[in-house]
Amino acid sequence: MIRFTTLAAVALLSFAACQPQKTPEQVAAEQRAAAMQEAAKALGGMLGPNGEVDPEKLTAAIGEAGTMASAMNTELTPEERAKLEAITGAIASGKVHPAASAYLAGADKAFAILGDVKDVAGVSAAKPQLAAVYAEMAGPAATLKAMSETDREVAFGSAMTQLIGMSTNAMKLVSKYSYDPEIMQAVSAALDEMPQPE
Repeated sequence: MIRFTTLAAVALLSFAACQPQKTPEQVAAEQRAAAMQEAAKALGGMLGPNGEVDPEKLTAAIGEAGTMASAMNTELTPEERAKLEAITGAIASGKVHPAASAYLAGADKAFAILGDVKDVAGVSAAKPQLAAVYAEMAGPAATLKAMSETDREVAFGSAMTQLIGMSTNAMKLVSKYSYDPEIMQAVSAALDEMPQPE
């Protein structure tokens, strides 16, 4: 006598054989959807006790997401794939590029100085402090500027945790002064004097 489990297995195989084959596009879309679900789950575990994103956990997730994107995205050119893999590798390596790190540390100092001003006069009073910070940033900015675009992105990728922290501080600064266009304009003008890495 044939067991029920054997019949069920035969029925399932027969049913599967009748189903149309998925196109490569459908398979790729399903893989992307699964990756997005995994990324969303990962983001839930990145929040600290105050609801802020933990930069180190976010850096790790970005590295994983980059690896998945490189593996699954069939539309990337070989050059784009190599660039993405280089950036992901830089994030995963734990070796931070010294020029990128120094540049981002300087930017953070500038944001901290400007975050303490109370008015337009305070921005003017902070200019000597900013000039000293910008002088420290000039060397790293020149080093980064001399790199190719890809090498510069890889360098900043290696300092992803710092980059995320700096971006958060920049957003806090903009949010703090968004109510006062006059202060915001003075702060923006002061930041325009920051050495640029590209």
